[in-house]
Amino acid sequence: MRWFSQSVPLAIAESRRQKVLFIVYIEGKDDDSKRMNETWACEQVGQLCTEAGCVAITLPADSESSQQFSQIYPLVCIPSVYFIGQSGTPLEVVGGHLPPDTFITRIRKAIELHQKDLEVAGTSASVQSSQQTTDAPTLQHEQAAALAQTSGSPENETDLVGQELTAEEKQRRLEKAQDIITKKRKQKEDAEKDEEKAREVERRQLGRDVQKLKETQKEMELKRDAEERRKEKLEERVARERVKQQIAQDRADKATRFDQEKKGRDVAAEEAKKRKLEGEQKVAAVQAAASSNSARIQFRMPDGSFVTNTFDAGEAFQEAVTYITLIVGQKYGAFTLKMMFPNREFAQSDYSQSFRDLQLAPSAVLLLIPVSVASSSSGAGGILWLLLSPLLAIFNFLKLFLFGSSPAAAQPASVPERGKPTDAPQTYTRRGGGGSAYSSYRDGNTTRLRNIEDKDDDDDGTWNGNSTQQL
Repeated sequence: MRWFSQSVPLAIAESRRQKVLFIVYIEGKDDDSKRMNETWACEQVGQLCTEAGCVAITLPADSESSQQFSQIYPLVCIPSVYFIGQSGTPLEVVGGHLPPDTFITRIRKAIELHQKDLEVAGTSASVQSSQQTTDAPTLQHEQAAALAQTSGSPENETDLVGQELTAEEKQRRLEKAQDIITKKRKQKEDAEKDEEKAREVERRQLGRDVQKLKETQKEMELKRDAEERRKEKLEERVARERVKQQIAQDRADKATRFDQEKKGRDVAAEEAKKRKLEGEQKVAAVQAAASSNSARIQFRMPDGSFVTNTFDAGEAFQEAVTYITLIVGQKYGAFTLKMMFPNREFAQSDYSQSFRDLQLAPSAVLLLIPVSVASSSSGAGGILWLLLSPLLAIFNFLKLFLFGSSPAAAQPASVPERGKPTDAPQTYTRRGGGGSAYSSYRDGNTTRLRNIEDKDDDDDGTWNGNSTQQL
């Protein structure tokens, strides 16, 4: 498309000089303007405008020239195309974007209207010139012209002018000429009225088109506003949901951190409480051992049976080893003594320490572990042995209950034959200094051990299985 590159006044002057259609294109920066530019770039559109000799000019919507143009012609939308005739009246107005085929049709329509406008303008000019020619001569010339029209030929006209006419004939011809002039004036007035009506119809049609264009633009704006509101509501709803999810996630994270921190505090508190309790137990055990004067020791045998005896807390641990050796003899062979809580196995170096120093006072439970078992078992084996000891004790109790009394679980080393209990008291001598002697005897299923040199009322008492005296 070839555009006029100079100013708007020069473009108007050029279109009037060439008597061609004047086209004004108001363009913006929106999508419709871009698509309309593509329509203008169509080769058929440019060829049609060039063939018609149109003077076309383009004005940016935000320019001063466009604002001045909008003061004369109402700017209904952007982009807009105005087809202006020679009289300055818009012949066709195109608003918005149109495809090339439709736009070409509108251009042809505007060109046709322009041609009709030129024809009407030519007719009006000829009528005006004839009116001026008619008004300029004198009344005699008008009458002569009227008489010329009434005569059959120019020759008759010459003859009539040359003849002397009577007064009646002159009056008759004058009235006839006046009638002809009146008819011409009436025809001219009728033509002007028809032209005015046509212009009024065209103006009204243009007004309706502009109004329709405004309504279309308003409807498009309403739709665009509704779409923007819908998008804003959708974005707001999505943002609200995203914020809700973030709040829920933050709450969940906060709850998780709180639970973890609480769990850590609880574990730390439990560990601190456990350490404090263990410390208190150790202190209590040390204090109890320090304040206790006796150590009540329970010896558990491999078969589940047990023996209980009370020692002086200040005596050496060797007394317990001597005592249990006298009780079991060689039944289990070589053995060691072990305490489970805390887990400790007493070695030869511990025999010289006192019960108080070994924290065996005021009471403790020692397991008699044969050396063969101890050498072949690990720490887990000792724990397993501790777990199985109550089962063995229950088994021995049921065996005793179902099958009656059985030989004593432990026999002194001096018993000549295992499995043959005797009620005769046996005398044992304490190893080490002092020379104290002990005697043992069978009373049913109970083996009694007493100090021969220390006679008191306890010798006459009865002791049950858990070392409780029955009076």
